[in-house]
Amino acid sequence: MATRGLPHYWTPDQAKLILDAILPRQPWLLELLLWRTALRQAEALNLEWRSLQFTGAQPSVTVRNGKGGKYRVIPAHPELVDAFRSVPHRSAGDNVFIGRAGKPLSPRTATRWIADGITKAGLQAAATGTGAKGPATHSLRHSSAHH
Repeated sequence: MATRGLPHYWTPDQAKLILDAILPRQPWLLELLLWRTALRQAEALNLEWRSLQFTGAQPSVTVRNGKGGKYRVIPAHPELVDAFRSVPHRSAGDNVFIGRAGKPLSPRTATRWIADGITKAGLQAAATGTGAKGPATHSLRHSSAHH
């Protein structure tokens, strides 16, 4: 049986470099969300405003229909709470990440945003780990587990 190497992940400094390289607000929030919650890209793109509970003693992000239809609640990192508090909210059932046509953001656009941030940060091949696939959006999920 062949052994698998570690998946790609970013160190905290590398994740912050990617954040610093992403300028428009919506792509920046997506990268921060993926890194600080370990959400899968599809979970983040399907996230609705009602799923962000940033008031009270335990701020959280609720995934209502994750992989395999699973429901889970994730504690929200203080940096994430602060970032989202400054964003104008839409109605509770609206998606957090919206594309140009007013529809939920496409996975292709999200992947491009993160890839552009990685490139602008000069980290194209710098992710830690030995997995067969190169660094990508999913690397942020693995990065969350290491920080």
